[in-house]
Amino acid sequence: MLAIVGAEYVMNMLPKGTHEYARFLRPSELAQFCRDAGLEPQASRGLSYNPLTQRYSLGSDTDVNYLMACRRSL
Repeated sequence: MLAIVGAEYVMNMLPKGTHEYARFLRPSELAQFCRDAGLEPQASRGLSYNPLTQRYSLGSDTDVNYLMACRRSL
């Protein structure tokens, strides 16, 4: 929730109202959708943005933004 308030209201990086918390997907939910579609989750990584350096970085924290790599089952 802090990231939403920070991005939308404090830093004005995104238009207000861009995010709806109820529509967010947890990594575990996305993994299940992938498995249901015949994909096998391989890895997930967190994506962080540093507004001071204006750089993104990958890490282990998937609390706010994340990426997931999947492989099609054979």
